[in-house]
Amino acid sequence: PGAPAKMRSYTANCLYYPLGLGPRWATLAQSWLDVQGDPARLKTFVNDRLAEPWEDKATANVKSNLVQERAKAYPLRTAPHGVIRITAGVDTQDDRLELQIIGWGRGRRWWVLDYVVLPGDPALPDVWAAVTDVLNRPIQHASGALMQVEACSFDMMGHRTDHVKNYVRSRRARRPMASFGAKAATAPILGRAKLQDVTWQGKTDRRGVHVYQIGAVDAKHDLFAALAADHDRWQAWLQLPDDDDKPAHPELHCNISADLGDEYFAGLVSEVYNPSKARYEKRRGGVRNEPLDTWVHAYAASYHPELRLHAARAADWDRWEEKLLARAPVPVDGNSTETPAQLQATQAAPKPKRKRYGVIGRMGG
Repeated sequence: PGAPAKMRSYTANCLYYPLGLGPRWATLAQSWLDVQGDPARLKTFVNDRLAEPWEDKATANVKSNLVQERAKAYPLRTAPHGVIRITAGVDTQDDRLELQIIGWGRGRRWWVLDYVVLPGDPALPDVWAAVTDVLNRPIQHASGALMQVEACSFDMMGHRTDHVKNYVRSRRARRPMASFGAKAATAPILGRAKLQDVTWQGKTDRRGVHVYQIGAVDAKHDLFAALAADHDRWQAWLQLPDDDDKPAHPELHCNISADLGDEYFAGLVSEVYNPSKARYEKRRGGVRNEPLDTWVHAYAASYHPELRLHAARAADWDRWEEKLLARAPVPVDGNSTETPAQLQATQAAPKPKRKRYGVIGRMGG
């Protein structure tokens, strides 16, 4: 196909093998089914068996500008209807912490509720006081009810490992987790917790810090697959005729506030999967990947043994939502699209008194 003009070229896939000299069609059909969900093996099949160039549709459709085009108009630190549980993820750098708060709903739909950059060396206490304030500050649901971050995964790799562990031991936030990314591409989203602290008697301290291993590759597969599926939903919505029956916005799996700036969207999709190495690698351009890393940690936190949102049944979500709406100051329909600012009877979320710890930057436009 790429040959110069007037030069004939041919492409023949494995279906043209003479009988007895290649795999049977039934075997090929089974092989095709077997490689679904495994990008590395799927790429090999497409190249070697179908004689076609590999095109990762997820990568092609997951671009920062395309994701940003689907951003929704809701303010940060408010939870739209659909959000029922909340987790967070924290990335650790030598001069700052970056924190992302994610709301979860039925069908593993999610909403970005906040993204904050907290300047300060994690070896010093001030930045940890700031992160405690952000994690424990209530988030107002669209019903008017107040919600809390229920679990948070902290990146413990890098030069501040001991300080992360010390914070997790202090339990100043709900269900804190000291976590690190697994090297194995097949690692589960959240591995079994391991105890590392010992008592003065040399025995394992069950009340000490729990260290979790995160299957970052699997988590990123889930994220990019969801973003790619949202692209298809968005395109289908754009093709609908502009009449009264067209919804104002398609129902998306990934919901991101338009209040977040270009840096967030670029960072969320700053990596691409390399099938030959079975890992994600940064795209060219030097875009920082903290929005992606913090999302992965918040996703892993939703797998916390006391939450297990990935295993929740429809009845569980119904029960959780019923309890949430029961805390609302006025009765609200769970399917409403109103934001807290539009609910006149809604009580404003109280802000705990806090000391000043320097500038706290929120990534915005």
